Amino acid sequence: GRHKEALNCFAKLTEQNPGDGRVYFYKGCEQYYLNQMLDALESLNLALKLDGCCVNYMLKRGQVLCALGKIKESVVTYDTALRQFPNNSELHFSRAQALYKLNRLTGALESFQKTLQLDESNQEAHMSLANTYFALERYEEAQKATDRVLKIDPHSRGAYDRKASCLIMIGRNFDALSVLEIALALSPSDPNA
Repeated sequence: GRHKEALNCFAKLTEQNPGDGRVYFYKGCEQYYLNQMLDALESLNLALKLDGCCVNYMLKRGQVLCALGKIKESVVTYDTALRQFPNNSELHFSRAQALYKLNRLTGALESFQKTLQLDESNQEAHMSLANTYFALERYEEAQKATDRVLKIDPHSRGAYDRKASCLIMIGRNFDALSVLEIALALSPSDPNA
């Protein structure tokens, strides 16, 4: 529907404005939404070639590379962008997610922490930080991170689930049961609860 129409529009604009990187960027975004990842990567590479390093271009290029399974290459893209835009929380967050996928947990942890230094309201980064602490078997820190998620969103089922797992791992089974009861109350029809 709308993404195909937009892609057609941007395809025409690239013919009319072949030297404008923004048009290739928007075309690449639409190709990404349509799951045309190789075409999206080509469009984003052209945008970067024409306009140089733009934070949004690099961010989307990294996302496309991740979608293509080229996780290491996406980290290189984020690192390149971060040299020019060191205070961009979205770049740090995307880099952290890619490092997590590569099981480079210490690097992911540092990048999630940097994300939260720049944007402490990022609920997804708090939850990802909790998951990273959990994967590193740092359960008390993971539980504290889930508490921060629950301050932002007291109805986060995932945060309650992760908190309960942390409590079990540190031997607080009774507390874990209480937390799971809250999670169940949030979604009583969930068969996995």
